[in-house]
Amino acid sequence: MTQANTTYGYQIKWASGLNALAGLWLIVSPFVLSYSNLQNAMWNDIVLGVVIGAIALFRFSGAYTQAWLSWVNLVLGAWVFISPFVLGFTSNQVALWDNLIFGAVVFLLAGWSALASPRAAALK
Repeated sequence: MTQANTTYGYQIKWASGLNALAGLWLIVSPFVLSYSNLQNAMWNDIVLGVVIGAIALFRFSGAYTQAWLSWVNLVLGAWVFISPFVLGFTSNQVALWDNLIFGAVVFLLAGWSALASPRAAALK
């Protein structure tokens, strides 16, 4: 592995590791923040947290050239961000802000991870 690839690997590990933690937060946040009574919000966050976390862990574990996985997480982060409006739970401020903040976090970290891939970097 060249020095450049090592740098990319570290960036992917950091971004994907943090995204895995964001996925874990999405799984537990309905219970920690007490909005588990909102079924749409709760199941949306649990399912997306599992998928986002699994994809991020796969990238973290060494799938450095599989940038498409991070692009999938980027789209999922965008969904988390807009889901309160689409699924209609904007009246609960806690659920709304949790999804806005962590949707943006997942989106940004997934973008960083995708763009840190060696093939993506070669295109710059």
